Amino acid sequence: MAWVARFRLYPVEVTPGDINESTTASMHRQAGPLHLRAIAGPPVTPVEIVPGEPVTIGRSTQCKVQLSDAAVSRKHVTIEHSRDRWVVTDEGSRHGTLVNGIAIKSGEATPIEHGDALTVGPWIFRVITSGRVESTLATMDDRARRNSSVHVVAPGRLGSLAQRRLMLLMESTTAIQNVGSEEELAARVMPVLREGTGFRRAALVRMLDSEGQLEIIGAEQDPGSSALQVSRSLLEAARRGEVVELESQPDLQHAVSIMDAGVTSAMCAPVEVGSTVVACLYLDAAAARPVEPDAAAFVAAVAKLCGLAMANLSRRSLERRQAEMMRELHAAQQVQRRMMPADEGVFGGYRFAMRAQPGRIVAGDVFGILPLEDGSAAVFIGDVTSKGLGPAMIMAAIQSYVAAALKPGIDARTVVSSLNRHLAAQTADTEFASLWFALLDPAGNIDAVDAGHGYALLHRKGGVLEQMAWRGGLLVGVDATSEYETHRASLEPGDRLILMSDGLVEQRGEDESMFGVDRAKAILRDTREPVEDVSALHAALKAFAGGDAFEDDVTLASIERVG
Repeated sequence: MAWVARFRLYPVEVTPGDINESTTASMHRQAGPLHLRAIAGPPVTPVEIVPGEPVTIGRSTQCKVQLSDAAVSRKHVTIEHSRDRWVVTDEGSRHGTLVNGIAIKSGEATPIEHGDALTVGPWIFRVITSGRVESTLATMDDRARRNSSVHVVAPGRLGSLAQRRLMLLMESTTAIQNVGSEEELAARVMPVLREGTGFRRAALVRMLDSEGQLEIIGAEQDPGSSALQVSRSLLEAARRGEVVELESQPDLQHAVSIMDAGVTSAMCAPVEVGSTVVACLYLDAAAARPVEPDAAAFVAAVAKLCGLAMANLSRRSLERRQAEMMRELHAAQQVQRRMMPADEGVFGGYRFAMRAQPGRIVAGDVFGILPLEDGSAAVFIGDVTSKGLGPAMIMAAIQSYVAAALKPGIDARTVVSSLNRHLAAQTADTEFASLWFALLDPAGNIDAVDAGHGYALLHRKGGVLEQMAWRGGLLVGVDATSEYETHRASLEPGDRLILMSDGLVEQRGEDESMFGVDRAKAILRDTREPVEDVSALHAALKAFAGGDAFEDDVTLASIERVG
């Protein structure tokens, strides 16, 4: 079925230097917002996601971004920022989630980068991140103009390849399929396209949004030729999955515009990965250089080769990103495990049980019990912001600094204040940690500082639960001049101190509600000893989350005074 639009050409100036060089730079990973701009699908407002809180996309009204379409699951996909990268996780959706046309594994976090195409149901979103230097071009909004036609190239014309062009394709196929980047692909393809078609200008472009902004992956043109002209009508038609062309039909009224633009013919072919149009080949020419009659067939064949090459690039890129993230996470988890105490133990007049499980994309919890010679001990739990291998080093720094700072007669406030000054001087502005720190003596006295942590309970022998909702000061590492306040409590024989990381309290269930402190209290009312405390909490959290792939690290500890 032919799709026809009539329009007048209006040029957009782009200097030759802009389009003759490879222009796609590697992404600067920084904690700026991520934008999703729909380039295909029903009209939808652009989405902005800021670091710090996961955003769920789906059909349910409980999702922060709601997409109303039968092909979108109630809870389809989650996007969040983890240390220096954005990741997307398919939440078991019925129709799946694609990144650059490649289906990602359900339940497994996949890194996404600037320029990626994210497919959710009928929508294709372009991923835009801040801090990116790129070459862009605004298309001509020529959809309402009336001096040219855009139409689908007839299948018969796509089937007639001249022998010379067939040889050109065969000679370039291996080189195209073995490229290592999109820029290299464009550099290989542009000369082949121009030689095999007669078009003066050729470009591999990617739509950034529905407003006509393009990213130029690579382009080439004849020396001295006029600026590249890009027709939005042609691009929109090609994005439907068909090779389309423009043939000028100038009349007296619009002759000046056509002469100014210098374009008499243009062609656009979709580059597809699976069923997703990830880019387009765009070519145009002036009357001074005739276009070969079978150019459409040649462009269609090159577009298919480009689609195969970009599928290989996308698959390798996703595998590389995933492997890099998993290496960092594994290294961070190794550091975390080495710093954690045993699952059960005894010190002085206390016994304890603990359980730590890294989240699916993070490793930032720190927990320690450091016994002293007089039978007392330092007990602390915290969460380092910004996840990955770097924060794992901060966990180690906290552990080692606290161990070095513990001296006879020292108090909790002095330890935390000194640690805060050390971290503020040694870490980046975005690196700090919540911390609950206490000194427990053999008589059951607790000398504690709560630096932004907030999740500590006292479980009295008689079954009464007390939340230690203290405010002791800012997170450590934020401000070197911060002052901290000490709080005191005591444990009788049989009383337990229960510590939880925010991974338990803030874990979301299927209805997007959080596990919360009240639910933890309700579970602990029926427990009687440390191992039962941590086991019951972990089992309840697993049932609440629908599995043990928790969003954040979960660390649980119960310390009982036994006399």
